[in-house]
Amino acid sequence: MEDTLVSVLENRPNDCEVIVVLKRGYEDPYDLKEEVRFVEAPTGSRLVDSVNLGLAASRAPLVHLLCCGVLVSEGWVEAALAQFRNSAVAAVIPLVVDSRDPRRIVAAGSLYQPWGRIRRLARRFSAKRNPPENVLIDPDCPVAFYRKAPLAMLGWFSDQAGQWLSGVDMNLALQHAGLRCVLEPQCRLQTTGAGCSTPGAYSSSRAAERLFWAWLPAGNRFGCLVLHGLLLAGECGRRLPWPASISGLAGRVMGGLQMALGGRRRQFSGAIPAAAKRSPTAIEGPHFRLAQPAATRAERTVEPSRLSR
Repeated sequence: MEDTLVSVLENRPNDCEVIVVLKRGYEDPYDLKEEVRFVEAPTGSRLVDSVNLGLAASRAPLVHLLCCGVLVSEGWVEAALAQFRNSAVAAVIPLVVDSRDPRRIVAAGSLYQPWGRIRRLARRFSAKRNPPENVLIDPDCPVAFYRKAPLAMLGWFSDQAGQWLSGVDMNLALQHAGLRCVLEPQCRLQTTGAGCSTPGAYSSSRAAERLFWAWLPAGNRFGCLVLHGLLLAGECGRRLPWPASISGLAGRVMGGLQMALGGRRRQFSGAIPAAAKRSPTAIEGPHFRLAQPAATRAERTVEPSRLSR
């Protein structure tokens, strides 16, 4: 955490606020209270709870979520902020490279296919090609810039798809609201690997299954279900020997049962009108969210140059 925080404080632009959400007490040995706002999460808070707490505490219309172990450098926000000049852009995904070997790309966003496959773009990314449309956050390294007002109207992040896929779930919600999530290759972060990790087979499979059923499209359901079955078969095969394969299959079964018995499916009527993107007061609830609190007056009138991290 301290490595990430130091890199932000050394390279932060003018007129920004830095917020650190802590799940336990911090003695602040470097006396940063004048430069950093520390927010303590209640005991037992999950990662998604902490993220939402930090978002609610922020005062800026644009926020940047960083995980521990991800380092920034001078001018890293400029290219990402330029993307927000387009009012349809709600999220910007940076490129994350290995701090020990900057040629190695660790995260370049991901793509979601309606039969439940998440394609990570890190291995396929090429600076010679234009980034694909509608890029989602990379679940292995969840860092991104967001416009705060749409997050608030969509009910913040939900942990119903698990903390590992909560960012993917939010990006899908933004896209279904008619907004864009883009990859900005000129915004480059570095990671030591400490903040980029994947959960075990059971947890990741349960989360992925819940995400699939939440976002299963109304059209071509049969084709998606067939392809989803083939996806599960291939997943089990790749996880041999048997212990990991059985854990993954058990997670899939549990995720499907949870959605069938008590999960909330997406109920979205379509893209919101262009006028609503500028000052919307409500968005019909997509998938897991129970409430869509409107952006406050302060959030809509704060200077656009301000940025929270």
